[in-house]
Amino acid sequence: NIFFLFSFILAFFSFQAHWQHRLVTMSSNVLHDWIFRFDTEGAALGVTYSHMVNIQKIEHQGVRLLGAAWQASSAGCEGDPGQHVRFSLSWDAGQTWGPSSCVMYGLSAVWSPILHYDEAASRLYLFYSESRKVHSPGGDIKVVESTDLGGSWSHPRTILTHEADGGVPKVLANKLTVLSSGAWVLPYWREPPDSWELYPHYHPLQHSPKPPRPAPPAGSPADVKLSSAGVLVSLDSGASWTARGSVQLASTWLIENTLVGLSPTEPSQLPRESRDFQESLLMLFRTGEGKIFASRCEDGRGEEWTPAVPTELPNPNSKTGMTKCRLPNRSGEACLALAYNHSTTKRSPLHLACSYDDGESWVQSAVLENDEQGNFAYPTPIEWEDGIVKVAYTVWNGGLRVATVNLAPSKS
Repeated sequence: NIFFLFSFILAFFSFQAHWQHRLVTMSSNVLHDWIFRFDTEGAALGVTYSHMVNIQKIEHQGVRLLGAAWQASSAGCEGDPGQHVRFSLSWDAGQTWGPSSCVMYGLSAVWSPILHYDEAASRLYLFYSESRKVHSPGGDIKVVESTDLGGSWSHPRTILTHEADGGVPKVLANKLTVLSSGAWVLPYWREPPDSWELYPHYHPLQHSPKPPRPAPPAGSPADVKLSSAGVLVSLDSGASWTARGSVQLASTWLIENTLVGLSPTEPSQLPRESRDFQESLLMLFRTGEGKIFASRCEDGRGEEWTPAVPTELPNPNSKTGMTKCRLPNRSGEACLALAYNHSTTKRSPLHLACSYDDGESWVQSAVLENDEQGNFAYPTPIEWEDGIVKVAYTVWNGGLRVATVNLAPSKS
C-alpha cells in the first residue's frame, strides 16, 4: 500500500510538471499555454512589463510555426522610454517558446508590434509605432522585415509620420487583412498627445509617470484634439502605403480598430476604381461608451466609412480582436471570430464570439478566462487551421498567454 501510494504521488507530480504550461477554463474546447511569464523569463531578463502581444502563423518550408511580438520594459508600467519590442518563436503550436529577443528600441517608447507573414515571399513583417515628439502612445508608424524567421531584421522604414494628417501620433493595435484581390489593409488610429487627459479611463499611461511636456516652439501647428481611425492600404505587398479614411465621434474615442474583409463582391457590380478590392470591410472599435462600435466600408477601398454605431456586444474601454475562420462542421463556411471582454466595466471575463452574418449578430462560442478578480486584456486572435483559433492576450501581473479554441469540437 505504501509503495502504491508513493507511485501514485510520483505519477501525479510528474503529470503536473509535464502539463504545468497547459490550463483549462470552464469551456471544454479551450486550452492555454504561456508565451512569456514574469516569474521565469521576465525575472531572468529584468522585464517587469509586457503587453500588446501579437501573434502570427508562419508556414515555412512545410513547417507551421507561431510567432509572437510584444512591447516590454523593465519599468513595470507602460510608456517608459525603455519600452521596446520583443519577439519569440514556437515550433510546437504555442505549447513552448524559444528565448525572446529585442527587435527594436529607441530613446523614446516603441509601441504595439503587429506581425504579418508573406508566404509567397517568405518574408516576416513587423509593424510598430515609435514616439518621437510627445510622451504619448504612438508616433511614427514603421516596419522592419526578416527573411530568416526573426533571426535578423532590416533597417526600419517609416510608412506614416507623426506629422501626417494634422500632426498627431499614429498608433497600431490589430493585424492587417489581405483581401482576395491581394490588397493589404492595416488598421490604425490617430490619438491626441494629451489623450490621457481627454480619455482617462483605462488609458495606457494612467499609472505611468508623465514628465512635463515642453511647449511646442512658437509658430507650431496646433495639436489635433479629436481621435480618429483609418486604414493604411498597400497594393504592392507592402512596398508603398496610402492612408485612407477617418472615422470619428465627438462623444467617444474610436481606437484600437480591428478589421476584416467580408464576402467578395462581383467585380462587375463595383465602380472601376474599386475593382482592386472587391470586398466590403468591417471595422470594430474600442470605445468609452460601454459598447463595441462598428463601421463599414462598402467598396473596400477604405476611404468612405459609415458612421460608427454601437453593436450588441459590451466593451469596458478595452481592445478587441477579430479574424476570419472556416468551420469544417459547417461545410467550410467562414465565420468571424471576435475576442473581447464581456463586460462594460472590467477586463474580465474574456470571451470568444462568432458571427455567421458578417458581424450583424454574434453567438457566444467560448469563455477564455472567467476569474472575476483577473485582468485579461488586449486579445489578438488568428486562425490556426479550419475550426481552430488561437488567441494571445495579457494576463496582468502574470505575463502573456495564448488560448487555443476548437470551434468545431468532435462529437463523442
